[in-house]
Amino acid sequence: MKLLENRRGLIVGVANERSIAFGIARACVDHGAKIALTYQNDRLEKRVKPIGEQLGADWVMPCDLTDPEALKDVRKAIEEKWGALDFVVH
Repeated sequence: MKLLENRRGLIVGVANERSIAFGIARACVDHGAKIALTYQNDRLEKRVKPIGEQLGADWVMPCDLTDPEALKDVRKAIEEKWGALDFVVH
């Protein structure tokens, strides 16, 4: 059994393949976790969506952490798709 097998995590802050968040996301996937990624704006969407595909993320969606409505949308997506989270990385 892998360390994070059957665990679900939200990872925010992936900017590109050289970011620390990318390294963490890669390690989580390598250890069996299912992940979801968020991106802050349209500029980052173009980078993060392909990374999500590369890592096999269950979903990728926008989330500006300074916007309470965006946080509500992410929470709703989590509840609908997974029910709950096991970990969050920022």
